[in-house]
This record gives sequence, C-alpha cells and structure tokens, in this order.
Amino acid sequence: MNTNIEYADMHLVYGAAEGNALAARRRYSELFPRRQLLSHQTFAGVDRRMREGQCLDMIDQDPAISTRAISAALVIPQSTVWRMLRRKQLYPFHLQKVQELTPADYPHRRQYCQWLLQRKFHAKWR
Repeated sequence: MNTNIEYADMHLVYGAAEGNALAARRRYSELFPRRQLLSHQTFAGVDRRMREGQCLDMIDQDPAISTRAISAALVIPQSTVWRMLRRKQLYPFHLQKVQELTPADYPHRRQYCQWLLQRKFHAKWR
C-alpha cells in the first residue's frame, strides 16, 4: 500500500514522462531509490484513477456537461471518458423536451389509432 505522497509523486513523474509508463518507472526509481519499485502499469493506473476522479468531479459540478467537453478539459480521448462513465454505470444522454399529453388529447389519439387500424386492415385485404 502506498501513501498519498507516493501516489502524487508517481503521478507527477508519469506526467513528466509525457504518459510513457516505462520511462516514468525508470525515472521514479532514479528519484526515489529507497522506495519499492512498482510496475509500469501502476503508473498508468494512478493516472487513470486521478482522471476518473476529475471526470466525476466535473459531472458533479455540471451534470449537463458533454463527454466532448470533459475530454477537452482533461486532455484525454472521448472514448476514454465514455469508458470511465460506463465503468461507474453513468450513461450520458441529452434531455429532450416533449409536449405534455393531457386528458383532452385522448379522443384525438383514439381517433388516430382507429383510422390507422382501418387503413391497415383495408390494405391487408387488397
């Protein structure tokens, strides 16, 4: 188990290595020779978890934010944003406003359905 300081150092080194996990691992071992040498996947995982946290924070602040806006703000592919959201069982959607149906609409809907059924019935027997 690593401390928060170690995770922060890993993330900083990973960023300095421009997202190259193998280079980050080498540089981390040079900078912190007394610390446990971690796998290169650990560096990528730390970065992913940090970005997921930022992504969720952005959604909490603005639930209407688009995946494209999150992608641009975090400088990650939009497909990665979608993957993060699906992992957290969040599914973005666009709210569509529609007209409200009222009790007064019922006779018109019924009339339309009857017309449609008659038309289909007549077309079947032609």
